Amino acid sequence: MNPVMAKDVLYVPSANGRKKKTPPSVIEGRVIEALSKLPYSVNYLGFVGDYIGVKSKVALSCECGREFVSNAGDVISKGSGCRACCVRKYNNLYSPCLYVLRCGEIGKVGISENIRVRLAQIRHRTRFDFTLIHREELPDIKTARRREKLIKKWICAGGAFDIQEGRTETFRFSQKQLNNIKNIAKAW
Repeated sequence: MNPVMAKDVLYVPSANGRKKKTPPSVIEGRVIEALSKLPYSVNYLGFVGDYIGVKSKVALSCECGREFVSNAGDVISKGSGCRACCVRKYNNLYSPCLYVLRCGEIGKVGISENIRVRLAQIRHRTRFDFTLIHREELPDIKTARRREKLIKKWICAGGAFDIQEGRTETFRFSQKQLNNIKNIAKAW
């Protein structure tokens, strides 16, 4: 099948009082916006097959020359692109990092390769609204674990607060403690 641009799609909104489908021009705009955020170039070619809203298939072509078809919803929400290029380009996207979080006087230190997901997990499990105060990228996970162990030994010392997620990683937050953590993360 040949890809069709949004202006050429036959668009019939749903009837029967059900939710109407999103117009093709809106979906096309969202797909193009999502593709522009990828670290490599992917071109939008058009819709393939029948238009059924965000579940419609879209044709895409990558800078490596590969052409593929993907679900519009996946491109918009997950940023899915070329499988060959995403392995190559995203290899070091999630480098290990040491992070410091704060909620009131509670400080929490830890390591993660994906800080956004980790922060969401901590907020969900503890019901505290932690905010990211400091993030230090490290070369590898071994170094990150070694530095976290030193910080736990010298600053956290068994934990200051009894929270469900990472009790031994907590400390009473102050600017002095934060500076000590930064120094350990850089020097050791």
